[in-house]
Amino acid sequence: MKQWAFYGVLVLGLALASLALAEVAIRAFFPQLNPATQLVFYSQNPWQVPLGLPGETYRHRHNAGDFDVEVTFSALGLRDVGDVREARSGDWLYVGDSFGFGFGVDEHVRVSSRLDSLLPGARVFNLSSPTQLVGYGRLLDYARDLGVPDSAGVVLQVFTGNDLFDYESVAPAHTPHTGWVAALRFRLSTQLALYQAGRYLVWNMPVVSGYLAERRAASVEEGFPVRYDASVIASSVAQTGRVLEGRAGAVVVVVAPPKSYWLGSQSAEWRRIHQAYVRGVRGLGFAVVDLAEVLDPSHYFPTDGHWNATGHAVVAEVVQKALVE
Repeated sequence: MKQWAFYGVLVLGLALASLALAEVAIRAFFPQLNPATQLVFYSQNPWQVPLGLPGETYRHRHNAGDFDVEVTFSALGLRDVGDVREARSGDWLYVGDSFGFGFGVDEHVRVSSRLDSLLPGARVFNLSSPTQLVGYGRLLDYARDLGVPDSAGVVLQVFTGNDLFDYESVAPAHTPHTGWVAALRFRLSTQLALYQAGRYLVWNMPVVSGYLAERRAASVEEGFPVRYDASVIASSVAQTGRVLEGRAGAVVVVVAPPKSYWLGSQSAEWRRIHQAYVRGVRGLGFAVVDLAEVLDPSHYFPTDGHWNATGHAVVAEVVQKALVE
């Protein structure tokens, strides 16, 4: 019996040693799979918004191959080569979520960077992070604490795909993973190169990768189960007003629809939600750019739900026109 126990411990030890060796080897010879290089955000800051580690560069890679880009954070934890502390009256702050952040595209092709080149005599600084309406207000607080005057203009980009909540009953914090399975996956993806390697191998198997890509694309097109709720619209509109309350500079609200606005069995419901929110924000007196009028599914990645480079170009053009009117 003791001999079998010894062999069991020996086999277990060898297995663990092999896994540890494989982990080290993957990190050394396949740096693109090193979890330390993968894009990650941290909300442990006074403003409780997702920021990057100052000065760090990460790899942002999509399993289905939609994109593979580098993301560099400034000393302020923002993805912007500009320093928002230099913003003055007449300049613009582009505040948004992962769309404004530029998920999947190089920094220089995203909306805010294009606007910075298109607007004569004004600079555009990016204050975007994967958050929602409460987080947008906190990002503006962050800018204010950095010395940015309220007279700077604000482009507030709202995504009707997941920014609308009943903010009176629950103000959602930035919680990218809610269930224990998702939380475990997040932990593994940020700690183990073996996990990253396993995902890479699965997504690159000829038959399996096509199936997974189709499922991912269908999920993005369908969106999560949704139904129109007037109280959610009213609460989200009111929260938008609170975010922009007290701004002395110009304000433009850019409303972005999800891909499911056009595709999937719930498209009619998504359109109803999106259009109701647009009407509500216009009712507050804000200038609104409704991106549903200029975008279509071709402006999004094939399997990911974010804009591709062409989508960013289209959005930048229509927003630029709104800012100079």
